[in-house]
Order: sequence, then C-alpha cells, then structure tokens
Amino acid sequence: MDRRAMACCRHSLRRLMGSPRIWALLILCVLCFDRYIAPIRALLIGEGLRISWPALMVFFLNDSWLSVMLALGLLLLLFDVPPRDEAQKYLLLRSGRAAWARGQLYYVLCATALYMVAMALILLAWIAPYVDWTTGWSDGIMAFVDGAYEVYDSLINYDPWIVRVYTPLQALAIEAGLHYVCFAALGFAMCLVNAAAGGRAGFLVAAAPAMFDVVITEYFSTSVYYFSPLTLTRLSCLDYGDGRMCPTVAYAAIVLLLLAAVLGALFVFVYGRKEVHQ
Repeated sequence: MDRRAMACCRHSLRRLMGSPRIWALLILCVLCFDRYIAPIRALLIGEGLRISWPALMVFFLNDSWLSVMLALGLLLLLFDVPPRDEAQKYLLLRSGRAAWARGQLYYVLCATALYMVAMALILLAWIAPYVDWTTGWSDGIMAFVDGAYEVYDSLINYDPWIVRVYTPLQALAIEAGLHYVCFAALGFAMCLVNAAAGGRAGFLVAAAPAMFDVVITEYFSTSVYYFSPLTLTRLSCLDYGDGRMCPTVAYAAIVLLLLAAVLGALFVFVYGRKEVHQ
C-alpha cells in the first residue's frame, strides 16, 4: 500500500469536496441534462413507455457534444491540480516529491470516478419515475432508435448499430471504461503541463483534444479517429462490423491506457525533479 501517496490523495479529495466549484458544476450539469432529457420525458409520458437507465447512459456517452461537455466539466473541476497551497507544501515535505506526485495521480483517478458516478446519478434522478429495470434496451430506447427522436426533437444520436451488436450492459461497460481512462489521461496531461510550466496552462492543453473531437467526426475521415483520445471512447466511432474501417475496441483501450500510463509517469518524473518551493 502506497500510504504516503494515498494520504496526499485523501487530503486533495477533502480539499475538493469543500470547493464551491462542485456546486457550480452540479448546477450546470443539471441544467444541461434537463435540455437533453426533456424530449425523452415527453415521449415516455406521451406514449406510456419506460426506459432503461444503462441503455440511456450508453447513448449519453455516445453523443459527441455530451462527451465533450463532460470532459470539460471534469477539467474545470480539477483545473488547479497539482495544488500549490501551504498545506500541500507541508504534505510534500512530509511525504517526498515522488509520493506526493503519485498522490495527485490517485486524486485524479478518484475524482474522475466520483464525477462519472455523480453524472450517472443525476441522469437517473431525471428519469427515475420512468425507469425500466430490465437488462434489455427497453421500449423507450427502441422508440427513439426507430425514429421518435425526430418527432420529439431529441438532441442525442441513437445509433441503431449499437443496439444490434451489443447488450446495454456490454455497451455501457465499454463506453464507461473508455471514458474513465480517457478522462484520467486528460487529467494527467493537465497535471503534467501545470507542473512543467508552473502555471495553469494545463487546462487549455488538456481541453484541446476534447475540442478537436467536436469537429472530427464531421470533417475528417475515420483514419483520424485513431489519433483522437475522446473519439476513441464512443462506440459509434469504433468498429462493430459496419465496414467503415474504424478503430477496434481493443485498439481504443490499449491506446488510452498507454496514454494515461505515459502521462502519469512523466508527471511523477517531472515533479520529482522540481524543488519543493516551486
């Protein structure tokens, strides 16, 4: 057990929980989700249908705009990592630079997991009265896949290939796992740039791949998908037998894991060489 690093991680988490940024971000997420959920609730009420929570999560994570907004929300939440207040300097002196740096990586991993769980629970809260707890795609999702999204003006992309190839739990496990690793990698990139530059420019660097993803599926061929981290998190941009020569799920997982590992190792290396007062 990396006790010193975990102690630094817990301190950073407590510091984050006391930050007003959490409440501001939650309010923005609730408002954003309401715009996306309103057409879904209208269909469920009007047609008397029910919807699967895991299945809806799949299509939420598969939507390019929602995926980008979730990534930017996490980066805004963690924009000051690694923190440089007096308490952190004391912890750095007590634990050592390498252990403290590892603690910041653990902090990003924990905060990312809590953030994704919170977003899932917010989504559940909006659809709770209409949830279908079966493991299938549910009538509500199938109605949107079959064209109801046009009638009810839903902003989400309901890719029918996902329904044909995966079960809801399979699709959610893949997308949630890929998003988690990608978000953690973006957080590590922000840590690395902030530590190397001594400022807060890491947010702009980490946000760049997310912003690039907004236009990549509209203006670039599928060959570019192989090099865009956030694009590799969405099932509609991966290969599931439609012949578009998209990256495979295995390729996406390996690339994102390697990216996170390299960025994390570089952060520990860079911060381990800095002086304590920096």
